[in-house]
Parts: sequence; structure tokens; C-alpha cells
Amino acid sequence: MASVPLAIFLVFLGCGANVFFLEHLIKIDSTSGHLITCGQFLLISCKQLLQFDWSNGIKIPFHRHFLIVALFVSISVINNWAFSFAIPLTLHIVFRAGSLVTNCLLSRLLLNKRFSTHKYLSVFIITAGIIICTLQTASTKPPSTSSSDDSPQLSFGLFVLSIALILSSLIGIVQEKTRDEYGKHPLECLFLHHFLSLPMFSFLIEPIKSSAAVFSASTAMEIFGFSIPSAWLFFVGNLATQYICIRSIFVLTSECTSLTVTLVITLRKFFSLVISVIYFKSAWTYWNWIGTVLVFGGTLMYAEVFSSSKKKKRPAKSHKKPL
Repeated sequence: MASVPLAIFLVFLGCGANVFFLEHLIKIDSTSGHLITCGQFLLISCKQLLQFDWSNGIKIPFHRHFLIVALFVSISVINNWAFSFAIPLTLHIVFRAGSLVTNCLLSRLLLNKRFSTHKYLSVFIITAGIIICTLQTASTKPPSTSSSDDSPQLSFGLFVLSIALILSSLIGIVQEKTRDEYGKHPLECLFLHHFLSLPMFSFLIEPIKSSAAVFSASTAMEIFGFSIPSAWLFFVGNLATQYICIRSIFVLTSECTSLTVTLVITLRKFFSLVISVIYFKSAWTYWNWIGTVLVFGGTLMYAEVFSSSKKKKRPAKSHKKPL
């Protein structure tokens, strides 16, 4: 458990820095998400290939791995595609934090799960926060970028993100059923889900090559006497911090309860949003902050973070009989 505080620190450091590098790259080329994701998958695959213990064999059938990989790649591609439709990174973070909404709906429809009134209230709060952020973002487009095409472009981008949310919830259900049937094998999943995804990027080779050309033409920076395009330096920083982020989250999922992991990841997303707003001076108004608090507050409420803390503080009842 000594590694847990360090893992939490590295989640905030790695994931926060990752957003910093990502926003720089998106500003250089808004379609570079496919190149970034391909690089991340390749790095994680190579790193885990050297550490994977083949002597134990594969515990989960390949057909189940392929199903998860197909959903995994689709989600990554769709989320990257959304950046091409005037979706600010700030709204992207908030919108994706609403995955609990689609998860609750799909679990009810596909698994026939029933949730408490407390859960449904949390989902309603999250939905309200997303709606507020979306409407406010749509109404505060900078004058330099406002045009007659912005509104439908933003609407289609949100539609694309909605599809990604549904698929994210669907993959969560598949992973839950896989764990129930075959047990927990996180290292196997981490390696195979990234490694088996690599061939999928052959279908995206043209946009990947196009983004690579844009990166190479970016403003050069002097590093140890060498002139290197700034985009490639941000790219390397993005890959390194992404690995730190994912590896640290893996440590948390292995050592901590799901409640702790949910709390850390939720606060990490909020931290990433603050970095984007402050450092990049993103257009984020008073109403945007209200919506943001509703989204992340609703997430913590769904995870019963507040009620759990109250239960811990509640004094034990006395068993003495009244005189």
C-alpha cells in the first residue's frame, strides 16, 4: 500500500501533463488525434510485450478480446474525430465525464439492473451539468471563429461524442461480464487490448501521415544544439505522460477499492479541466463552472463518496439498556 500515495500523485502529474501536451498538439493540428493514439498504443504494446508472462497462457478467449478491442478502437477513433468539429478540449473533458449517464441507461436496458433513487438523481444532476456546459459553450464562441457553419458543426461533434459515450458504456458492460466469467487479468487485458488494436490503424494511415507532415513543419525548438519541430517534442511528452497516467491508474485498480479509483479519476479530470482553462485561457464562463461542478459532483454522488464518508464518521451505537 506504500505505492498508493505515489500512484495517486503520478495520476495527477501524468494525466495533468498529458492534457497540457495534448492541447498543444490539437492547436497545431486538430486532426492529429489518430497519430497521437497510434503512438500511445504502440508505446504501451512494446512496453507490456517485454513484461508479459507468456508462461501462464491466455486466460480470456481471443474472441472476447477481439470484441473489446473493436469497441476500444472505435471509441478512440470517434473521440479523436470529435476534435475536428469545433469541440473545445474543456467541453470534451466534461462531456466524456458523463459516461455514467449512458452506463446507467444501458445497464437498465441490457442487464435489467435496477438502481436506487439516489443513483437516478445523480444521473439527472450529471445530465443537467452537461446540458448547461454545452449550451453555454455554444453561445460563447469567440468572434474570430464564429461563422454560420459553427452551430451545425458543434452539434454534429456532440452527436459524435454521444456515440462514443454509448460505446464506452457498452465496453464497460462487456468487460464486467468478462470479469465475471473468466476472472480478473488486468495485465493480459492491458497488453492485448493495445497490441491487437495496432493493425486497425492501417486504415487511418493517410490522416496519420498528414498529421506527421504537419508536426514536422511546426516551429522548431533548440534542444541540446539540435533543431527539433516543437510538435514532435509535445508528442514525445504526451506519450510519456500517457504511460505514467495509465500505469498509475493500473496500480490504483490493483491496490484500492473501486470507490477510491472513481474518486481519484474524477478529481483528475477536474484537475485537467482547470489546467486547460487557466493555462490556455479557454473560454469558460460562470455558467460553465456551474455545469462542471454539477457533472463532477454528480459523479462523486453516484459513487456514494459523500455517504461513505458519513458512515465512517458515524459513532457506534450504544448497546446499554435504558435505566
